[in-house]
Amino acid sequence: MILLKKLFKHIRIIINSTYYKHIYRLKFPNIKELKNLNYYENLDTGKLLIIIRGETFRKKKIKTTPQIKCIESFIKHIILVLKKEYPSLKLKVRLIVYPNKNNQLLVDLISQYALCELEEINKFKNNQVSSFLHCMKRGIESNCDGLLIVRSDLAFISDLCVKNFSINKVLFQWNLLHNKYTLEVPDLIHFIGSIPLKILYKAAFKKISDLIILNGEENEISHISTCNLDKYWAGTLHNFLRFCLNNLELKQIGYMNYIKDPNLNKANSEVRGDPYSKKGNPLYTY
Repeated sequence: MILLKKLFKHIRIIINSTYYKHIYRLKFPNIKELKNLNYYENLDTGKLLIIIRGETFRKKKIKTTPQIKCIESFIKHIILVLKKEYPSLKLKVRLIVYPNKNNQLLVDLISQYALCELEEINKFKNNQVSSFLHCMKRGIESNCDGLLIVRSDLAFISDLCVKNFSINKVLFQWNLLHNKYTLEVPDLIHFIGSIPLKILYKAAFKKISDLIILNGEENEISHISTCNLDKYWAGTLHNFLRFCLNNLELKQIGYMNYIKDPNLNKANSEVRGDPYSKKGNPLYTY
């Protein structure tokens, strides 16, 4: 019986892999990289909620310096850029992070430039997917016009391009895909306008009744099996582009920063979300 279960699991993996690499790709044959189509209303006024998510102060032995540097780069390359691009936009920052005694240091630093709040969630009951859904829920509750979600450990080395922020758009961190066949994408920075935000949050669950999962303050990781976000690359957001393509119009999907493809003929991009692999990327490091 155990051998049969393992065999069926292996067959299912092969079938899923074949589907996503070949059959699924036929649904979107022309997507080699993301494009910004002319379908948006710029976020000139209104409210933008920026959520910094994930685990802070990861490098335990180097005290607080690396994480402080990350937040300083976040302020320089995102907060100040937004203030210049959208002077009438109301900015609010919220940290949705795992508990750490130094988190208040980050709040105090950001508060010099924008209103900032701290929310700590249970590290052992959450993963990247559940915390991302929690961010989406907070965005809806805040009645914001746009939601920008950024992972906490990014040290930015260049400005985030914010000119395409729109209530109608979902924007990925850059135009290049990790893989042109599977449509895998980097998963560390996302902008979601208020219109697609509600659509995607509702579509993230296999059953409408499962929306109640995130109504409380605790996100149980055991419930993630009911989620549509990570049907492939479980526990990550690499599947988010395909999820968006299944629930939005193509013209609603775009990117923030443009990066020239270093090799048009390769399926796997040499520019990665992980800055230490292959060519890394020109936007941030860890």
